[in-house]
Amino acid sequence: MTLKYKTVKHKTIKSYRKLYLENLPELQELFIEWIVEKSNFYTINNAGKAIGYFIVSKQNSLVEFFVDTQYINEAAGIFENIYSKFNIENVLCKSFDALLLKCCCNGKMKYKVVGHLFRDYIDTAPQDITEFTKIELADESDYDDFVKHDNELYETKEDLRFFLKNRYALKYYIEDKLIGCGFLIKVNEFYNHCDIGMWVDTPYRNKGYATKIISDLKQRCIKDGVTVTCGCAADNIASRKVLEKNGFRTKHDLLMFGKTEESIQELTDFVKENI
Repeated sequence: MTLKYKTVKHKTIKSYRKLYLENLPELQELFIEWIVEKSNFYTINNAGKAIGYFIVSKQNSLVEFFVDTQYINEAAGIFENIYSKFNIENVLCKSFDALLLKCCCNGKMKYKVVGHLFRDYIDTAPQDITEFTKIELADESDYDDFVKHDNELYETKEDLRFFLKNRYALKYYIEDKLIGCGFLIKVNEFYNHCDIGMWVDTPYRNKGYATKIISDLKQRCIKDGVTVTCGCAADNIASRKVLEKNGFRTKHDLLMFGKTEESIQELTDFVKENI
């Protein structure tokens, strides 16, 4: 093979990405999708023809890798060539991404579980949310109030503006007190599925409000016929318990692979803060 790699715009690999996502047995992870939006995109070319693509984040992590079916047998070699040529630090791999997982395992890379991905749920009785006296959509007019809460409500002000502009956040009140927010975020343009999440202000934590907010978000998705997914960092025991109380079940993980322990550790804190 005569491999060459070309830097391209996101739109250039759009059809390839759609094929990649369609071939995954489970729905895309929101955390990965956010990383993709700010990443570098490359086509994989052989003899002047595109045969696949890969995506490298700003942290120099490989987050997606795809080749046409006829080149599957050569995928491991292509992967190793990319890893070396682009000085990749580590790989973020969904455990249900079989091709990328196989390439990482064949390369005898070290790994760490950094997140749990919930793609299944069982029926559970909806939580009683009547304690909330008001639930309403947040919008851009809420920016000044929300920006005061930098304790896990948002990662960057840019992210906060994005949530509010797209009306992805719901506000939960008891009387005039904002107890917390729920997030219903469309993951990508190809599928009608939302990732759900929540934030509860510090004074109101450990009182069951997070469980009630997630229950309400889940019921809204079911009512609207929207497929619901969610996830949490591997060490976020509290969030995992909240999701499990609402019937969510996980058999998939977000894995971080690296050639060395140091290369894995470098990205661990970034994942913990953002997933």
